[in-house]
Amino acid sequence: MNRTPAATLGHRASLDVLRGLAVLLVIALHYAGQARPLIPGAGIGVNVFFVLSGFLITRLLIEESVRAKRIDLRAFMRRRAARLLPALVPLLGWVLIAEFVFGIYGDPEGVLRGVAATALYVRNWLTVAGAGEPALGIAWSLAVEEQFYLVWPPIFAVMVRRSGLRRIRFLADVLVVFAVAQTAIRSAVFDQSTDILKYATDTNGMIGLMAGCVLALRLDIAAADGARRRAWQVAAAIGAATLSALVLLVGESDLLPQGGWAAAAAASVALIGWSVCCLPSSAGQRLRTLRWIGRHSYGLYLWHLPVFAVVLAWLPGAGIVGTRLIALIGSFVVAWLSMRVVEAPARRWILARGDRRDVDVTERVDLRSEPSADDGELVIDDVERVGPVR
Repeated sequence: MNRTPAATLGHRASLDVLRGLAVLLVIALHYAGQARPLIPGAGIGVNVFFVLSGFLITRLLIEESVRAKRIDLRAFMRRRAARLLPALVPLLGWVLIAEFVFGIYGDPEGVLRGVAATALYVRNWLTVAGAGEPALGIAWSLAVEEQFYLVWPPIFAVMVRRSGLRRIRFLADVLVVFAVAQTAIRSAVFDQSTDILKYATDTNGMIGLMAGCVLALRLDIAAADGARRRAWQVAAAIGAATLSALVLLVGESDLLPQGGWAAAAAASVALIGWSVCCLPSSAGQRLRTLRWIGRHSYGLYLWHLPVFAVVLAWLPGAGIVGTRLIALIGSFVVAWLSMRVVEAPARRWILARGDRRDVDVTERVDLRSEPSADDGELVIDDVERVGPVR
């Protein structure tokens, strides 16, 4: 059977740094107010997370198939539940309290609709259908990733058992080309709106997630040297420049479905590949602030807009700068508390009910300690994984 060598990826501090930068871009976009024209494309951070998720989840599946000669889908879903639900459930509870006790959002029916769609991981299709709600737009990207988790691992498990990785590589290549092409055609030929194409599962999200899958299936994670190292360095430099240009120059325009999202995915692939192949696993350790932000990126993504809504409602006299500063500090505090008080204990409890081998190989988590972010899951939206950040 054609399998990838059993080298393990392990935890990469540099990927925490990349997560931290991505979530800061999204928060900056949502807090920018009248300064948003300075960073019109900062929401592209969510595309970085899509690629990270596709890469890390597929790498986990590859390593499990090599190590155990099979994919335990039940254990996989237990890990996803342990990672996602402990942070999400309190958020949904707070949104209900904020509306039905404090009246913060002023749309009870919309809030109920948003909570239900988020809990069922179909929030992105709510937006596609034009059914608005005021509180949980950020959850669109959570929905896209959960739909990916439900579909890709079973396909992977069946195909690796029957024919090894060769056909999975081919399938991933086909799917990413299909996603890029049909998204561009639907925009340029059929004039579908950028908003619809952004939130639909088979367009924006599929481009990023499948690009990450292709990288995981094609990448030799052994340290690069010589020409290969130089090639990755050049690719990473071009990728960083591309993402910077998208952030500074490209807002919500037809350029995104007609190549912008594909460019963001390719740029993210280049940065991740360079990080994995050319940097030691400890690279980024000294960037402690960005690493901390990256490790708490899920909580920051989930809470930065709900906290902002509270500050706007309860401290209307704080001023433009004061409101955003208070909300930013509050978001960091809530994300830290969520990790310490809710997420880590709940995750330990969930994983303890399964097999300790359920712990993701990218984390090497000691169940007595705080978990680190184990994949690219973050959710992001234009206020809206994660708005509206997720």
